[in-house]
Amino acid sequence: MPMQHIISISKIQRKNVNERKFKDPQNKNRDMSNSCELPHEKFKFAFIVCVYNVEKYLQECIDSIFSQTYKNYHIFAVDDGSTDKSGKILDEFATNDSRITIIHQQNKGISSSRNLALDLIEIDGSYDFVCFIDSDDYISPNFLEFIVNALLKTKVEYAICGRVNFDKTGIQKEPRILERIQNLSKLEVLEHYFKKRSLGQGKEDPTVGHGLVNRIFSTKVIRNKRFDPTLRAAEDINFFLDVYENISSGVLISDILYFRRMRSSSITNTTNTFKYDWVVANRFLSSNNLIKQNNYRRLLEQFLIDTWWNFSRHVYQNSPSDYNKKLTQSMFEQIKNTVKIRLYARKFILFKLGSEFLRFYFNNMRSKRNIKLENYYE
Repeated sequence: MPMQHIISISKIQRKNVNERKFKDPQNKNRDMSNSCELPHEKFKFAFIVCVYNVEKYLQECIDSIFSQTYKNYHIFAVDDGSTDKSGKILDEFATNDSRITIIHQQNKGISSSRNLALDLIEIDGSYDFVCFIDSDDYISPNFLEFIVNALLKTKVEYAICGRVNFDKTGIQKEPRILERIQNLSKLEVLEHYFKKRSLGQGKEDPTVGHGLVNRIFSTKVIRNKRFDPTLRAAEDINFFLDVYENISSGVLISDILYFRRMRSSSITNTTNTFKYDWVVANRFLSSNNLIKQNNYRRLLEQFLIDTWWNFSRHVYQNSPSDYNKKLTQSMFEQIKNTVKIRLYARKFILFKLGSEFLRFYFNNMRSKRNIKLENYYE
């Protein structure tokens, strides 16, 4: 491990942990602490929490991990050069609890921070599973308990749980709870990853999304796998597709165990992620032997189409530069030569109607979506 990247590491006994219950922002999340038998603490979990200027939300995030009913875990918190009080908040946690390791580094980005934590986890060698938690979010006290119960029943190396998004008004969309626990084959793992989250009529599948925060990986499947620090976005998608070749099966737990805070200043709202999604999709279409197989290729091609369409929407809902308009056209030309056009004929026909139509069409779509950024957290 490149020790020169670690500025300081703290591991000291914590005496008093805030054991308050965490509920959803509308207080509708049921108390699940007695809803299933507490499993024997067979598995050891590592939480990776990357921190950058989140002093307003960091306490709630770390407290929610320390409030777990399942106790066999350790937190690796990487302070990525925060300029607010985040680093001091982490150090205060570390002075009172041996279950958290704090790593301070100069600002290098989330990929570098996660890689540093993964280095430590692999060197230690005692961990069975890894979870990624965003430092402005929080988890249910039963997060690990429910996941461990499912892992014990299914004996798989990958798990997904329910996640909801919330803003200042509460839960954004009503989650539709499906069958509580579902086994997933290798192909079904990828099919689920590329599913649409929205179910229409203001409802959504809470287990779906391209992020990693509601996914749990065995240390065996992510061994020697790392995040690409050259990507400014889509690093989660790149990591998942890289790891996917090692996943043989998974389990889906529909219970809402992860709560994602919607922030106007978050990277997913301030960075144009679609260009990087495009780069990653093309990377795996051309280089991964497994994904080149028909069933897998079909899913990645669908993602490529969705990325191009979402990027076009982003461009024409704003003031489109000549560069971005040419880029959407270039994407379109590539897609025409690589996928079966008849499967996506409607989008292709709409795109061919030209810039003025696309500006009208996508802006009309924005009014229907009615996203109120004023309700987002800072």
